[in-house]
Amino acid sequence: YTLMVADRFLVSMLATDIRGALELSLPNMLTLTTMFTLGLGIAGLPAAALIQRFSRKAVLLTGVVLLSTATLLFTQAVGFKSMFVFIVLQGVGMSFLATSMFALSTSYFASNRVAALGFVNLCFALGSLLGHWIIGELRDAIGSWQAPMLIFGFTGLAFAAAILLTVR
Repeated sequence: YTLMVADRFLVSMLATDIRGALELSLPNMLTLTTMFTLGLGIAGLPAAALIQRFSRKAVLLTGVVLLSTATLLFTQAVGFKSMFVFIVLQGVGMSFLATSMFALSTSYFASNRVAALGFVNLCFALGSLLGHWIIGELRDAIGSWQAPMLIFGFTGLAFAAAILLTVR
């Protein structure tokens, strides 16, 4: 969850580079930096419905794969429309992930639900705190706006594979 929260800051941290590479206007770039929230909002109820029908693990994995795939697709964007679709898809993935994380934490730690929710929120805070720093360091070290996106996207897919193979 910490990695996925950090992932959501990629577009805003790399906005100057993305704007130049895709020749986006300032209003278009600012619109893109907020469209993650659109995906997050529109997928909240569908995510809850999926958890009612399928396992929380399946919804969590779907969320991680959607978010990570959208992050990888950012590097293939050719303009505002494709970037818009990818960032909304990223928000949908995060909605699935967040909804399942809250459901998982309160189910597995039923006797300590409040502490479990607090821990999930701590993971959010760590992702927010570390995300900006890690993205900036990667961008400066590698010199490419695409590299942090590729690193975050492939790391997310690796986590999904590890969860699929090791968690019941």
